[in-house]
This record gives sequence, C-alpha cells and structure tokens, in this order.
Amino acid sequence: MIFVGTRIHADRLFELLKFGNEMSVIHSGKEQNHRTKTIEKFANGTSRILIATDVIARGIDIDKISTVISFDTPFYPENYIHRIGRPGRAGQTGKSILFHTPQETPLKEAIEALMNYTIPAMPWPKGVEVASQLAPEEQEKPKEQVEVPQKKSAEPKGASYHEKSAKNSKIKVPKKRYSDKMKEKFGKPIRRGDKIQNMKAKKRKK
Repeated sequence: MIFVGTRIHADRLFELLKFGNEMSVIHSGKEQNHRTKTIEKFANGTSRILIATDVIARGIDIDKISTVISFDTPFYPENYIHRIGRPGRAGQTGKSILFHTPQETPLKEAIEALMNYTIPAMPWPKGVEVASQLAPEEQEKPKEQVEVPQKKSAEPKGASYHEKSAKNSKIKVPKKRYSDKMKEKFGKPIRRGDKIQNMKAKKRKK
C-alpha cells in the first residue's frame, strides 16, 4: 500500500507510475461502487499496488500486506502508526518505508518521538536520478499584479482638452461700469448726465 496526504496526490501518483491493472487508487473523491471494486481487486491480488489516503484507508481491512510506503509524511504522528500496522496483522511481518522532504523533517521527528524510536535512514539507491522538476505545490506562485489607478495629470493635454475645459469651466466676467464703457467709446469718462447734455448740444449745433 502507498499512502499519500491528499486525493490530488493520489491521482497524480497513479497517473505518473502507470502500472496498468496492477495498480489501483482509492480516496474520498471516488464513488462508492469504485471503492468497493478497488478493495476487492486488491484483496484478491488482481491489483498488487493500492494508493490510498488516510481517511479511506481506515475502513480497509485487508490481510497479507507485505509493504507500506508513506509517500507523504503524515501530519499527525498517529496516522503513521496506523499505516505501519497494516503489515503486522494476524502476527505477520512486513516492511515500512517513509519518504520525507527537508520540509517534512519536523513531522518525521514527531513520529519518532511518539514511537520512541529513530527511523533508520537508507542511502539513496544507485542509478536513481533525482528529478529537478518541482510539483505544482512546490513551485513558486506568480505574484498577482495589482493595477494602481493613475493620477490625472495636472497639465492639460491636446486641443480637445482646452475646448472641453473652456466649456466646463465657469468664469465670472465682471460687468463693466457705465463710466468704463463711456471711456472706451469717447476716450474719457462721461456720466449719464454729461451724455444727455452732449447729445442736446449736438442737436443745437445742427
């Protein structure tokens, strides 16, 4: 049996290994009919390898399991005890293999503290290459780019801007006084009375 942490890891591992009918996968995302058939195939030896999560594996009661592989180090140390107890049913013996990453070292140490036992480390097998490709969970996620609203420029741009601003802007034009109008027309300030008298004077001259 191969134990993994999540059903996503279970499906991914099943696709990568590709052992055909010799391998089965079971987790909470599978239908009940699929689970039943998977357990039957593993129990009668039709499939020799079963990938399972801890949640589903608790309901599986199968004897004669020779090897248990913990592909993911369990978060709870008690789950590891439950995993390695599978080969030991009915007085039988078996092997237990734990894979762990440097990030999972504290989880391994918690398991060893619970068992009061140091899990022996095995040397890396010769001829097995270490892949540099990271799993999707290990890859750095791209940072989301947040669009910052740009501040409107204080400087007007383009002829259309001038036309629009001229229409929208309300400029109060001061009204010209009568004396200022007369000054522009006759060259000097003339009061209303002076204007009337001048007009009368022009008529008399005629």
